[in-house]
Formats: sequence, C-alpha cells, structure tokens
Amino acid sequence: MAAPHLHIVMYPWFALGHIIPYLQLSNKLAKKGHKISFFIPRKTQAKLEPFNLYPNFITFIPITLPHVDDLPLGAETTADVPDSLFPHIMTAMDLTENDIERFLRDLKPSIVFFDFTHWMTNLTRRLGIKSSSVLHCQSGSNRLQVSSHRKTAGKGIGKPVLLSGILIPETPTSALDKKWATWLGRFKAESVIYCAFGSECILKQEQFQELLLGLEQSGMPFLAALKPPMGFKSVEAELPDGFQERVEGKGIVEGGWIQQQLILEHPFIGCFVTHCGRGSLSEALVNRCQLVLLPHIGDHIFNARLMSNNLKVGVEVEKGEEDGLFNNESVCKAVRNVMDDCNEAGREIRANRTKLRLAPTQQQFRDLVH
Repeated sequence: MAAPHLHIVMYPWFALGHIIPYLQLSNKLAKKGHKISFFIPRKTQAKLEPFNLYPNFITFIPITLPHVDDLPLGAETTADVPDSLFPHIMTAMDLTENDIERFLRDLKPSIVFFDFTHWMTNLTRRLGIKSSSVLHCQSGSNRLQVSSHRKTAGKGIGKPVLLSGILIPETPTSALDKKWATWLGRFKAESVIYCAFGSECILKQEQFQELLLGLEQSGMPFLAALKPPMGFKSVEAELPDGFQERVEGKGIVEGGWIQQQLILEHPFIGCFVTHCGRGSLSEALVNRCQLVLLPHIGDHIFNARLMSNNLKVGVEVEKGEEDGLFNNESVCKAVRNVMDDCNEAGREIRANRTKLRLAPTQQQFRDLVH
C-alpha cells in the first residue's frame, strides 16, 4: 500500500537564498503528490510564481511583516536591507507568530518545515502538529539565534535537520524575461560571464569596484547582478570611473532581482562568478557554466574549498594573505583560467564539471565527493 500523501507547511527565513531552496524542496515533494502550503512575503510572491512547477499542489500564502523600528517601510526580505538590518527582518518574522497560529489552525497540516523561527516548535506542539527545523546551510544562523533584537530565552529550536548533499533544482516552466533573452542573444554560446552574490552578500565599496574592473578586464561580455555596496543605495552611483562608457554594449550591472535559475540555463552563459551559497551552487552544477568561486563568510568558504580542492570543478579567486581581499587582477585571472581552452587546469575543471553535471543522482554526487 502506498504511503499517504502529506500536507506540509513551509516557513523559511525571508531571504531569497533560503526561500528558493525551500521552493525547490517543495517542488520535489509536490511531484510525489504531497500538498504544500508555502508562507511567503507578500511582494516576493510574484517573483517566485514562475518557479512553482506544481501550482495544483503548492499554494503560496502571502505574509505581511509587521512594522519594526528602524526597518525601512515595505522591507520584507534581506534583499531589501543592508546586512546590519537582517536581525530586524527576523524580529518582524517573530511578530507574525499569532498570524501563523491562525493559519495553522485552519490548515491543519501534517508537519511544518522551518529554519530560524525559534517559536515554531512550541507553537506546533501546542497545536498537536509535527514540525522540523530544516536547514540547507548554517550561514548566519548563530548570529540570528543570539541577536539582541530577539527574545529567545528558553525557546531553543532543538536539533535541526540538514539537507544532505545538494538539492538539485528542477527546470522552471516559465520563459526568461525578454530583456535578458534579447541581450544574451547578441553573443556566442558559452561566452557570457554571469556574476551574482545572492541576497545577503554585500560588498564594501572598494571590493565592489575591484570585482567589476576584473570582469571588464576579462574582455568577455558579462551580466553582474549585485546589491549596492555597503552604505550606498544604488549600484549606478558607485561604478568605477568611466566604467559604463567602456563596457557599453557588452557589460551590464543589475541591482534588482533577476531570474538566476533561468539565466544559468541559458546556453550563452559560459561562466558563473558566485559567492558559493548552497542554493546558487545547486543551480549552477546542473548547468553547463564554469565556476569562479569568490566566497566571503561561513559555509560559503567551505563550499568553495569543496568545489575547488575536492571536486576540482571550479577556480577560487586568489586573495591577499594578510588582508584577505581580492583585486581586479585576481578576478580576471580566475575567469580566464576557467574559460581558456588551452589551459590544462581549465580543461581538467571542465571535464570534472561535465562528469558532475551528468551524474543523475545525489548518491553519485556523494560518491564523487568521497
């Protein structure tokens, strides 16, 4: 007899780097016939609709975050604020507890999956519902749990469940935005650099400019999706002097949200410069693009070492031994190394990327790691 289908509620930390892996997990569960109710920030819902592959099984439930002092009006995810205000997003999520309780009483789910909402375990226990803390990575978790902005005394979330291996995303059914499809169509197959650092990674001004100069010096067309550098409101305000004029027609810096999964699937993307978040890597590894690794914090550094040293499927950007900073030359060097057909190390990396991309199961991925 087949196992009964479940009704599962998802309540991820309101950062796109967490919401998207939760949606990928939801797609896999929905494919098996399970019903999913997915709590999502109200304004963010439209961005994620194209990636809901099973709308008959996955229902988005929009959540409006209560106002919190010092949190900009309308901010609802970490993409809307600098990293210094991330704890305020968590505080606002804590204030949704009563709303979530009302939803859960109506939905009566089999289980709730969550990550950083410490109060969820006590809430679901009181309602007679199972719950599990499911983390796809641990970056930033300690900071959020012990933040002085949160009243967490005596409300531990218990032992979390870590998603093993890499969560392989499925192909969304929607088309790439016409703006990007048209722009990419001007170039050759596997010739464009895509650079993106996720919703939580914000560079300092100097490193922001060094990164862009490195992409420019590579001589290749590029699309860089980056948040404004620390302390600034727009990417345009802090571009290097003369940068826009020099890269006109072959380089774009985008400060808003972008369809990353669809971008990475495009046949003209040849290289992905990434901060090495687990979600970004999982989206990249199932596609053809080469990897340039530029980690900054926590598990991103571990992920980069795994990709570069163990699996040998990417090139990590060199940083100064004393200051830990990269420069435009090290960015350019990493890109050229991984893209150069005549480079022996580059050939080895491309061969390993092909093997890993074609591995059909996570067990084979783990076999490659070990």
